[in-house]
Amino acid sequence: MGNQFVDIAFKYFQLAVEKNFVQGRKTVHVVASCLYIACRVIKSMHMLIDFSDSLSVNVYVLGNCFLKVSEQFTKIHKNETNQLYSSSAVSWA
Repeated sequence: MGNQFVDIAFKYFQLAVEKNFVQGRKTVHVVASCLYIACRVIKSMHMLIDFSDSLSVNVYVLGNCFLKVSEQFTKIHKNETNQLYSSSAVSWA
């Protein structure tokens, strides 16, 4: 994996830490989920099972963490988008 994957995954991980998502979860699982999200963003050929094999973690456990992380990021993205549009709304009256 190149630096591009790591940079994107690190930004996602920083966001997860900022939003307290890491608390109560194994950090390794969250890091692997962030790396997998980076792979999907870049459209890499890596699969979640590759990460689970490397970490010797059940793919369903890692998949569960990935789904929760991606749901959290989707909510954050929707909130930020809604705030952007609501703050840029102009009254034409």
